Amino acid sequence: MNLMIRGPGCDLHFFLVSFQIFFNPCFFKVMEIWFHRCLKFLFNLFRYFFAIHETLKWEADAKSLTCLSTFI
Repeated sequence: MNLMIRGPGCDLHFFLVSFQIFFNPCFFKVMEIWFHRCLKFLFNLFRYFFAIHETLKWEADAKSLTCLSTFI
């Protein structure tokens, strides 16, 4: 595919090439795979930060219980 065509048919050629790329079933399959990978990455990122938040909260609770038990 040569996208560097000059002349009056240039816009039409670019449109036809774009149409072939975007309406190709393989293109949709690739986009679906990348979409799912991005969702999985964002979900894992959320789980990672949530785990850090919970761990820090538990450590803070443990420290407060330790401080409290020293006074009792």
